[in-house]
Amino acid sequence: MSVTEAPALPAKVQSGRDFRADIQGLRAVAVGAVVLYHAGVPWLTGGYVGVDVFFVISGFLIGGHLLGELDRTNSVSVMRFYARRIRRLMPASIFVVLVTLLLARIFIPPLGFGDVSKDGTAASLAVSNLWFAVTGTDYLANEAPSVFQHYWSLGLEEQFYFVFPLLVLAAYRILRGNRRGLMGVILSVTAASFVLCVVLTTVNQPVAFFTLPTRAWELGVGVCLAAVVGRLRGLGQTSAAALQWLGLGITLTAIVFFDHGTTFPGAMAAVPVVGAAMYIAGGCGRPAGRPSLIMENVAMQFVGRISYSLYLWHWPLLIVPVMYSDRQLTWLQALGLVLLAVVAAVLTERFVERPFRDARWIGASLGRTYGFGAATVLVAVVACVAASTLPKLSTDTIATEWIAGTLPADVAIPAVVPANLSPSLVSSSSSVPVIYANGCHGDFSATVPRSDCVFGDRGSERSIVLLGDSHAAQWFPALEVVASTHGYRLVTMTKSSCPAAEVTVWSDSLNRRYTECETWRENALTMIGELAPDFVIVSNFQGQKPVGVADADEAFARGVGALLNQLPAESVSVVLGDTPMHDVAPPICLSGHLSSTAECVTSAEHAVAARWSQKVDEWTTKSGGRFVDPLPWLCPGGLCVPIVGNVLVYRDRHHLTTEASNLLAEQLKNALYPIGLAHGQIH
Repeated sequence: MSVTEAPALPAKVQSGRDFRADIQGLRAVAVGAVVLYHAGVPWLTGGYVGVDVFFVISGFLIGGHLLGELDRTNSVSVMRFYARRIRRLMPASIFVVLVTLLLARIFIPPLGFGDVSKDGTAASLAVSNLWFAVTGTDYLANEAPSVFQHYWSLGLEEQFYFVFPLLVLAAYRILRGNRRGLMGVILSVTAASFVLCVVLTTVNQPVAFFTLPTRAWELGVGVCLAAVVGRLRGLGQTSAAALQWLGLGITLTAIVFFDHGTTFPGAMAAVPVVGAAMYIAGGCGRPAGRPSLIMENVAMQFVGRISYSLYLWHWPLLIVPVMYSDRQLTWLQALGLVLLAVVAAVLTERFVERPFRDARWIGASLGRTYGFGAATVLVAVVACVAASTLPKLSTDTIATEWIAGTLPADVAIPAVVPANLSPSLVSSSSSVPVIYANGCHGDFSATVPRSDCVFGDRGSERSIVLLGDSHAAQWFPALEVVASTHGYRLVTMTKSSCPAAEVTVWSDSLNRRYTECETWRENALTMIGELAPDFVIVSNFQGQKPVGVADADEAFARGVGALLNQLPAESVSVVLGDTPMHDVAPPICLSGHLSSTAECVTSAEHAVAARWSQKVDEWTTKSGGRFVDPLPWLCPGGLCVPIVGNVLVYRDRHHLTTEASNLLAEQLKNALYPIGLAHGQIH
């Protein structure tokens, strides 16, 4: 029987059993999948779908409650519904925010705490999903995940709890109590949300992933189930059991076989949603074959009971140690922290969740409940804002200036963070080339390089093209100095996360094949062919891995060669090797080691993929290009230092600051002289 056919809807919503032990077991499966996935257990690559299972459960339970109330009273007490949600969800949520804030303040370097404060504020206000959607592209590429990353799903559910009762009440009144019409509205909204989810996943995956309009259908499926629970109770024992076993099997299949490469949410989210819905539907009957022997045993009921608190605790306890130690955990180490999260969850469920949920002094009146909720949120927000105040992030030492034309090896490397550091640690993230601000550096959606991005000596007959991703863009300040002083027009063609190499890449930010990059690259090559520049300077991020290849380094290097073979014959092609990659962003590391900068030094051997560089060098030479390795400029004596003189070298884990790039212009010029860089200006 279909649960989406309006004619089959009963006149009244019939409630199922007051307590569904089978659903408690499904909660255990969902939270277990998420927690073990985040712990890195290798055979649960799709554990993130546990959140989708939670959405279906929430929709079913909340839908059953509200539709049942509507049947009994011909209305819905929206304010009382909100009050119950406040007592049920807010105490544990805010408690974990406050404790996580304290842990982060103790263990995370000061400069890394700014994002923690912002994310904590968003979590406290139940808007984490919206915050991450707005910052989604950057968020997914952050130096480290947010300690409040998991709060996105709580924010989305709470927004659903706010909107859904209003929708039900408004539609019911407009339709004058027509229950079939009401279900038609709910089905229509659910279907529209699903279509929007599928479409938007291919256009803007972060928005599709994080926002209610594209996820509401998952909760809507649960609501639709609640509407037909009376009919589902009539399922035969064999049919009910088959439905439960099949639903559980589908859900587990998604948990085991989905992975990071699965386009998600999109249409694929229907797999765990349908699986969870089938399981819940089967449980409305009296299934034979006893699936309950697994799902309703003591262990599953225990995990299901603490699932909310366990979900809240597991992520900060997994991520704070990583941010403190600068090292990834093995999955066995992570499992040890999961056990700690279980202990924290048991204590939170016993001493926070239950007492506040059942407290008479809070629930005595709506005014008290709302006052308690407002005060709790206010405390958390004030704590987040207060904790964001940064201490002084330098010593009083004045460092020797790094003068243009000198190598880092010739400049004193300060042992402490100097007072005259440029840029300062606080402003380091803003030290980006001007081509970001003026739109010349293409974003993820760009498919054609701008033709008006011309710098240097704009009236010159000679020209240089800068081509590549953000690791090419970081050389813009240095190259602009070279172009201006030697009489070249500088044309920029750079795009975020888009390597110039002829390779197919996957975009983590879009969670799909990066087709915009392929189109952009084709258009860039056409424009370069028309320009026929004197030089084409290419640079790429070593972390970009081609998809569908056995040897990523070899494939990428071949892609560089393929690119160079398509450049005009009269152009001198130069490939700049990559800059060092640090485990922790030097500004963040330095903020925690103001008096010991040596703690933030990375060995060149560790910072640059030697085989990648070697392969790129080989294929560059084979294709008639010149390979220039910047490593000797940045890593004197094999040590990649974060500060040279008074200059901060990196703005994040692997991008140069504008100041450092400017000061490397002399080194870049000297590398280009032997291969044809002209002296002096001509017009």
